[in-house]
Amino acid sequence: MYINDLINRVNKLYPSEYSALEMYQWCDEVSAMLAVEDRQIYREIILSYLPQILLPEGVGFEYITNVYAVSGGREYELTKRDWRTIPYHGRNLLEVLPGCDRLRIVYAMPYTPLRVIIYEGAIELDKTNNTIHIIDNEFMPGDTLVIKISDNEYIENVHVLASAADPDDLRSTFLTINDGALDGASVTEITSGKIQRVVTDKTLCDAPYDVMYIDYILAMIAKFQHDTAGYNQHISSFNSRLAAYRRWLVDKLPYDDAKFINYW
Repeated sequence: MYINDLINRVNKLYPSEYSALEMYQWCDEVSAMLAVEDRQIYREIILSYLPQILLPEGVGFEYITNVYAVSGGREYELTKRDWRTIPYHGRNLLEVLPGCDRLRIVYAMPYTPLRVIIYEGAIELDKTNNTIHIIDNEFMPGDTLVIKISDNEYIENVHVLASAADPDDLRSTFLTINDGALDGASVTEITSGKIQRVVTDKTLCDAPYDVMYIDYILAMIAKFQHDTAGYNQHISSFNSRLAAYRRWLVDKLPYDDAKFINYW
């Protein structure tokens, strides 16, 4: 289910004073829990050996599951241990594994929160070249935008195709967008405009378990409204759906072979 669709359902079921931004944060709480505890996604990178290894952005040491050193066409798994206690403390890895030329690192992907981006400031629209010129850009290719020109004028369905830094101002960026997106704009220079990314993300679980997001949002609304009975009702429903989803995952996700140690 799309995140925006479930928020619309929440607003119809129980209108409240809480904004979509706050509900996005509650959706992040559910997605982060599922991503870390139940739906881990693993990636691997192969790096040429250097005295210091740079991990992908946002990947801490705790996310690493396996490290393999490639030496002479063979891989040697390195034990994840405290640097202060390992036998080759202070020694270069090349001294420990002669011929080691690269490392293969397997790691769990950390959860990335929903990108709720709102830009407010000066905007320049170029209808001829289909570009938008803004400062301090956070938008990425693939994003869908809504541009607010004035209180009564909006431009929707603006798709970012590419971005390039302004050679005359490193803080500024040119966003290339889809043809004709700016045709209806009444002005091209906006002193104080607003651009918002449309959240197009989905829940991390599919139907019928995606309803747990709605249960959680309703529980949080009741919690902050000091409605204890409502909170208990919705959080109980959330926990029930979460448990059912975890039972379903047990039969679907792969597992490593079991090993017995000191068993005879």
